[in-house]
Amino acid sequence: MEILIADENPVSLIELRKMLEKIGHEVISAGDSKEALDIFQNRPVRIVFSDIMMQPVNGVELCQIIRETSKDHYTY
Repeated sequence: MEILIADENPVSLIELRKMLEKIGHEVISAGDSKEALDIFQNRPVRIVFSDIMMQPVNGVELCQIIRETSKDHYTY
């Protein structure tokens, strides 16, 4: 399963990516919320892991935007 992870901390991105890939998931990483939205628009994934403290929008706002734009499937 494809999973998008968004975090401004590169160490957190690497650690979470390693854990998810170890159990067989394909991971796409974004270094901020804008990059995450750009990725999501091109590859609508089903699961998003997001840090709360990000710019230009925070993790909660990122999830709200993803849910509003995700019409054909639910994004966790």
